[in-house]
Order: sequence, then structure tokens, then C-alpha cells
Amino acid sequence: MAVAGIGSGALVAALPSAAAAAAPLNRTAMATGLTNTTKTIGGAFASAVFGIALLSHVLAEAGSVPAESSATAAPLAGYFMVWAICGVTGLAAAAALVLVPKLAFSDQAPVAVPVPAGPH
Repeated sequence: MAVAGIGSGALVAALPSAAAAAAPLNRTAMATGLTNTTKTIGGAFASAVFGIALLSHVLAEAGSVPAESSATAAPLAGYFMVWAICGVTGLAAAAALVLVPKLAFSDQAPVAVPVPAGPH
């Protein structure tokens, strides 16, 4: 889990710089802004999905918990569900990266722009 956590953290931290490197020179700010917005929206959706997964296991276990005990956390099965979702989506993302063209994240050679000759 530590290796996966460090690896995914490093990958997510490197996304804005990879987007900036792959963007045209006049679109760097737009690329990093869209990358950070996408990460934020993705985090919100992931938090909602994980909350639902944990809550569903709490509600499923609620019938088996005696009334006088107060359960304050989701059962371990809920966390296993969250880790399974993370693992499957991580493998799907790795498989999707295989489909990305090799030159997608490389800089293109600068193109010479002709300067019109005229009176100065």
C-alpha cells in the first residue's frame, strides 16, 4: 500500500508539469488550469463514491449491531471495497496509458515563422 500510495501521489503531483510541457507555448496556463480543475472534480467524485461505499457497509451492518453500542466507523469490508475500487481504476489507468502515442508528451521542434520584409 505504501508503494502504491507514493507512486500514485508522485503521478498526481507530476500531472500539471506534464500538461504544461505538452501544451503549446501560448496555452501553458490553460493546460495547467484544466489539469488542476480536473483533479479537483475527480477528487470530489471519488470522495462521493467512497463515502457511498463506506455508508452502504455501515447501513448493512446496522441491523447486526446492538442498540447500546455506538459504531463510529465503517466496517473493514467498506474499506476493502474502497481499496478494490482504487486498485481497479489504477490498473485501468495504466492500461489506458499504453494507448497514448509515444510523442504525446514530447516537445515539438519550434517552427520558423517568416518575418515579412518591409519598411521599418
